[in-house]
Amino acid sequence: MSKSLVLFGCLFGMTTSASALEVPFTVKEAAGVVRVENPVNSGVPLPKGEVKDASQLRVVDAKNNYVLASIEPRARWLGDGSIKWVTVHFLADLAAKGQQDYRLILTNDPPLKTELVIDEKSQKNAIVVATGPAKFVVPTDKFAPFSQVYVQTDPKKPIAEGDSLLGKPGSVTLVGRNGESKVVPRPGSDGEFRSEFVAVDKGTFTQAAVVQSAQVEERGPGRAVIALKGTFSTRQAKSLDFTARLYFYSGSSLVQMTFSVINRQMDSFSRFVGIERLAIELPLKVGDRVSFFNNGGADVGTPEQVTLGKDGKLFETKVGPKPIRLLQTARDKMTITTADGRKTAGATSDGFVQVSGANGVFTGGTRWFWQVYPMGIAVGPDGSVAMEIKPADTDRVDLYTAGSKTHFVFFHFAPACKVPVASMAAGTTRPLVAACSPDWYCQDTRVMGDLFSANPKLYDPKYRDLIAAYQKQVDACMKRIVDNRPRPGWKVDEFGWLNFGAGLHHRDYVRETAAESWWDANYYDFPHAAVVNFLRTGDLLNLTTAEEAGLHLADLDICHSSPGRPEEVGQPRSGPVVGHFRNYTSGQNYEGHNSFTFYKNESLYELYYLTGERWYHEVALMSSDFAMARYGQGALRNLAHGIWGVLSAYQDTQQPKYLDRAKFFVDKWGKPWQDKYNGSFHDQGWMYGLAFEAYDKYYRLTNDKDTAAYLVKALDALIGEFWKPAGGTGGTGGINLFGYGLGYEYTGNQDYLDKGLIILKKVAATGEGGDRVKTFAQNFRASPYFLKYLTDGYKPTPFLTPTTHPATQENGAKP
Repeated sequence: MSKSLVLFGCLFGMTTSASALEVPFTVKEAAGVVRVENPVNSGVPLPKGEVKDASQLRVVDAKNNYVLASIEPRARWLGDGSIKWVTVHFLADLAAKGQQDYRLILTNDPPLKTELVIDEKSQKNAIVVATGPAKFVVPTDKFAPFSQVYVQTDPKKPIAEGDSLLGKPGSVTLVGRNGESKVVPRPGSDGEFRSEFVAVDKGTFTQAAVVQSAQVEERGPGRAVIALKGTFSTRQAKSLDFTARLYFYSGSSLVQMTFSVINRQMDSFSRFVGIERLAIELPLKVGDRVSFFNNGGADVGTPEQVTLGKDGKLFETKVGPKPIRLLQTARDKMTITTADGRKTAGATSDGFVQVSGANGVFTGGTRWFWQVYPMGIAVGPDGSVAMEIKPADTDRVDLYTAGSKTHFVFFHFAPACKVPVASMAAGTTRPLVAACSPDWYCQDTRVMGDLFSANPKLYDPKYRDLIAAYQKQVDACMKRIVDNRPRPGWKVDEFGWLNFGAGLHHRDYVRETAAESWWDANYYDFPHAAVVNFLRTGDLLNLTTAEEAGLHLADLDICHSSPGRPEEVGQPRSGPVVGHFRNYTSGQNYEGHNSFTFYKNESLYELYYLTGERWYHEVALMSSDFAMARYGQGALRNLAHGIWGVLSAYQDTQQPKYLDRAKFFVDKWGKPWQDKYNGSFHDQGWMYGLAFEAYDKYYRLTNDKDTAAYLVKALDALIGEFWKPAGGTGGTGGINLFGYGLGYEYTGNQDYLDKGLIILKKVAATGEGGDRVKTFAQNFRASPYFLKYLTDGYKPTPFLTPTTHPATQENGAKP
């Protein structure tokens, strides 16, 4: 049991007072690993009007014991300002494949005592965080991430200088070289191009990370968060900026970190920072041994034990005269070189290391280690550890202008004792999730609007088999997307430092390397579609996939700079995108796409609410602000994407400027467009579904019935222009399905529902090709909302005059 829970049981009694609000949630262990003090960082939605003040919320376990937790408000309801989303942050112990039930309750009981103490004054250029069993000194001038770490060796005595575990301050080092590329015609391919280097610096630069701002963002009681932002750049060589967040837990000597490097200092999209090495280095002193090199070639004391992960098992060795090194160089290729020079090959590593000695134990690692190769870990002859986010002596990673890359890292320090390495590592590499029921995520709280869960009891019995078939297709498509990532027989797979979290556009667009191949860039907001399916089903594959894709969206599919045009920061990349940095049109140049054609950000807000990770939120707001500066006219999808992008920010921030921008898009762009074509958009039929979704979002927020009427006009135009004998519209039925339900709701016209059912049957039977990132998002981001109209007892409350259509036939006769 974690120390925080034991402490509470001793100090605060074992029962809670009664509460009107009770939100059950469950933490399940799915990886088959015993969990010890593993963090749980998850979102819990709340119904409108229930909770105003998060300080009155508590987490209790199945025995009605309070659990020491931080509960952070992340979003509030429009209108009354009550809390819409909170994230809960606490530590849990679980048996392998076990589960624990918890509840979130309202109470007037006093808060639990925390062991977190944050000291911003006692040391110059440092923040000191005490967690109870440990104390961390975080420098605020140089990114280290720690200048010293202390662990309590005797629970009866306060932490003393002799409890330190670092021989000197840590460091974060970038070794790189700058370069520039251009595009040239691809031989034998008319209208297609490839890239080649214009110049690459012959020599490398080595830079340390300098902190420019330090802020305590959260202060407990269960978790504290420090944000450090700064740069590696120097006058001699512009390079990368960084954002790091350190997460500390009361009663624990664990620290988690998200670490993003960002290229936003270059003056051209075609310039890059070639990353040769990027490493977090910790000079440990956990052993009692004088190092080999400092003692004339002889060891004194006992060499430290080193444990690494290899193919799902533990690999143990000892520190010696040469460095120990773990390298992951491909998705299925890793090597461990021991201190005596012997090499052991394997397929994958879980990306953790443990160094244990007479004075203490260090355990650390990263999430998605083998998936984002090249990655590495090195342990020096003196027992120091380098967590190589990009290891030396592997293929250079070229991070082009406006791109970023985020890694999730953890550090755990302990006195000399047995620390279960796999159990500790799993807290970051395979994080636990506090999951509410799908009913609570959906119709019970309405935080996602009129989204209903996959619970069959909700639906009219005559539709249950159809809905089950539809859900089976959604799940099968998601599974194929994940299972197909290795892409056997293709020249390129979907793993690697820049690739993981993106899907290849199509086999026909795979070229000789990942940098020349076409990627789907998560357009139509694939991670949003995955979030919707997670909320409806509780299937964690969808949440994990949403995190992976959402991180790629935040890092690489949205531009973090715009050379010469700062108002275009936050613009999307094109979709597809060539090698993550080149437009697939316009000569396939290195650039963003300064329109709304491929614009998306909804999932980033949602992932922030579901995880509490602020990087998602920062990039989401940056993206929304792009839509405040640009008027991205073009195809119909541009209109829809622009409305979504600013309405997400409005609901998040409640700043009227975002709603005003949406009103501008609707009234000055969408409606005049339809007026010109007698209600039609005069565009590709499948794009209408995006506009249906956008118009309805706006209508729900404003009660503007005129916009609802324009939606019905567009639906009628779609039917008149595109309804096909086989059923469905525009060739991608799932994307338009929701519109038919809206027409039924707004007007009461049964014909809309009947046509929607024809489309639903088609999607349920075929999946409509939704087993690619792009097509999954098209088919399944909005179609689940149609299921509302099939719930048991649903009857529309029409407010618009019905439109008369010829009878809808099962064979889809065109009206």
